[in-house]
Amino acid sequence: MLRGNMRTLHELPRAIASIVILAILLVCGCQTSVQTRTPTMPKTLVTAVPMTTTTPVMIQRVLRPEMIPTLMPATLAPGRLEIGVQVHGCGQPPDEAIELVTQAGFSWVKQQVRWDEIEGVRGAYAWKCIDDVVEQAYARGLEVLLSVTTAPRWARTWTAGEPGPPDADLLAAFLTNMVKRYKGKVNSVEVFNEPNLAVEWGDNLNPGYYVQMLIAGSQAIKQVDPNIMVISAGLAPTRWNDWGTAIDDLEYMRRIGLDTAYYADCIGAHFNDGTSSPLASGSPFEQLVTSYRTLVGQPKPVCLTEFGIATPVNGKTPKGFQWAARTTPEQQAQWLVDGIRWAKSHPELVRLVIIWNLNYYGDDSDPNSLYSLWTPMGMRPAYDALRAVLRQP
Repeated sequence: MLRGNMRTLHELPRAIASIVILAILLVCGCQTSVQTRTPTMPKTLVTAVPMTTTTPVMIQRVLRPEMIPTLMPATLAPGRLEIGVQVHGCGQPPDEAIELVTQAGFSWVKQQVRWDEIEGVRGAYAWKCIDDVVEQAYARGLEVLLSVTTAPRWARTWTAGEPGPPDADLLAAFLTNMVKRYKGKVNSVEVFNEPNLAVEWGDNLNPGYYVQMLIAGSQAIKQVDPNIMVISAGLAPTRWNDWGTAIDDLEYMRRIGLDTAYYADCIGAHFNDGTSSPLASGSPFEQLVTSYRTLVGQPKPVCLTEFGIATPVNGKTPKGFQWAARTTPEQQAQWLVDGIRWAKSHPELVRLVIIWNLNYYGDDSDPNSLYSLWTPMGMRPAYDALRAVLRQP
């Protein structure tokens, strides 16, 4: 999720974004259709990584070819739509959250794996909170999706002293350790989160480098457990370009789509800025899913790894989220249900929907609280509405 001023981003003049995109295409000779390209093959990358977390010492680091050998196209057999919810299982015991997931009838649970918190010091792991979530979910018969994000400083690439995205081979090593630890208990891994945002990625937004991260990550995961469903990073629905801050998610997908279809089992997507029913004709929800599928250019399903509707907390919305001020809890409930109904009616397009979120509740200044099904005052109406629709065939 974009932890900031999402709707304000949307309101920037589209004309400016169009000019920027045109200029980039004219200068670099980029193609506008992914269908005419061949997939990017694994390559040797040269990046720079600091040796310490205080005064970085820049060295050349090579992504070893054996880490990312050529992959065959990932495939996923068509199946019925499955529904899950993201929980906040770290920082608090996950018992109550997993119980609520089970009672509602969700079949999947998603937990974010913040790499910098798990391995802040290289080689020293703190898996306990992830252990607790995975073990409890497995005991309840839930499918588990782990979404890996936020690389530690020691694992990042660096440019002019500024941290960027994780080094691809270090990411692959972390994913290998994680999948080995939870083999047989984790069903899917999402490789990074919203790489089209500088706040998530770091400096120097780079779709091409994300492809190399996905190649390395997918290969590492499949070597340990070929049955795990690899999902590409869900993109923040920005719809504008400022290469120092954000890249339009459609432009980003246009640049990575064919490669993503080749190296991932499912195309990650986020939809968390809705102010209308997904069932409305030509709704933004429908446009996002169909546009991603078109840009990918292959019959790969979309996995909505964040689907949330924001509603005010105590009548308030944080700065940048004023666009959600008029959404009622009842509308939140109805529009979440409508999104699931739309997805159920398009099984050829959507494989998985993860509701954002169950219990990321802080206070009325925390954007995550706008989406949470759980509140200190009780469950929002959306919880019962989702429980009802999940019990329908």
